[in-house]
Parts: sequence; structure tokens; C-alpha cells
Amino acid sequence: MEGKAALAQTLRDYPGGVLLVSHDRQLISESCNRFWLIDSAGLTEWHSLEEVYARLQAVAPPGQSARFAEYTRRG
Repeated sequence: MEGKAALAQTLRDYPGGVLLVSHDRQLISESCNRFWLIDSAGLTEWHSLEEVYARLQAVAPPGQSARFAEYTRRG
């Protein structure tokens, strides 16, 4: 098992909570089952990474939306 896959499996199997900060969408998707977005509106729980990205794109400042859409499209 490769390092990233082993890490994702270990995080999934861990019985406690983990705060994971990463730019690696694959690692996040494979190891997380709940997502919290903290912004000026407070804390919101999401159930999929796609929901989080949709929210971030919806509130992106003008000019950022195109770059954000490209980033999320690339995965």
C-alpha cells in the first residue's frame, strides 16, 4: 500500500476526531466523512467535498470564480 493510501486508511479507521488541513483533494475525499467550513458566516457542516467547493465558488470574489472553477475542474 502506498503512503497516501495508507494514511487515508489510517485516518478512516481512527476512532477519534482528526483535524486535517490539506490541499490534496484525493486524500481529503478518501479519508474524511464530514467537512466543516469556517467563514464569516460561522461554522457550517457539509457532507461532501463537492458541497464545500460549490459553496466556496458561490462566494468567491469577482475574478476569482474562473480560477476557482478551473482548480475544482482539474481535481
